[in-house]
Amino acid sequence: MANTVSAGEGARAGYGFIRQAWRGAPGALVLSAVAAAAYLYVDFAGLGRGALAATLLFSVAVGVIAQGALLRLALKLDGLGPAGLQWRGLETRLLGLTLLTALLFAVVVLVLIIVILCVVLGLSMAGGGRAIVDDADWIASLGAPGAIALVVISLGGAAFIMWLSLRLSLAPAATAVAGRIQLLNTFDLTKGRVWPILGAFIIVGLPIFAIAFVGGALSAMGEGAAPGGAALAVAVVSGLLTAFVYTPAAIGLIAYLHGRLAPAGDAR
Repeated sequence: MANTVSAGEGARAGYGFIRQAWRGAPGALVLSAVAAAAYLYVDFAGLGRGALAATLLFSVAVGVIAQGALLRLALKLDGLGPAGLQWRGLETRLLGLTLLTALLFAVVVLVLIIVILCVVLGLSMAGGGRAIVDDADWIASLGAPGAIALVVISLGGAAFIMWLSLRLSLAPAATAVAGRIQLLNTFDLTKGRVWPILGAFIIVGLPIFAIAFVGGALSAMGEGAAPGGAALAVAVVSGLLTAFVYTPAAIGLIAYLHGRLAPAGDAR
């Protein structure tokens, strides 16, 4: 039935798209795997902010190319390049969408930080004006009520960011179909359907969650940077999983959701 979605059906649609993605855009997926592995290796190995920034920019550009190729396949749009390698109007719009989304979330995080600082400052003034953030254990200096308030605000902010991510999750598909950048106007499509969408993305992201846990554990054991060989192994496996499993499955899921939830004239 149209306009209804389920987590299980969405996850099946996502994973079911993987083989089509492998056949239709192998070049884009290989390039995406290299970019993801490079970024993750620099991150896990702690090679510095400059290298991290450079690999991040490369990953974003390559990610846009792969996303454009996969959206064309999933939504049956024209313009797919050889092996999925192309940069046309859709890729430019997707890059603009990426930048707008990053700006939106940056504003949200900034507002959250300001709220937290206001709470800390208010509690500091209530306690006699002492600059509690200078204390080594400043959270403890807030007292139990202050610490609870800080935790509640932080968790609420994290929940809001996740909710906003899910509400905007159909923006790439809507942008591809509409031929123009679509961001906040995708809110109507996901209204009242956050929980099944969340469930589907959790299922689709299980491989990435597992490898992220392993990478985090290695970094913790290495006091912030995984050992060289371990960092390379985790980066390669993570890059391959991200490019060849998670990204196609996520695009397949987004295409499924858009097809179910968009108005009849806008769905593909």
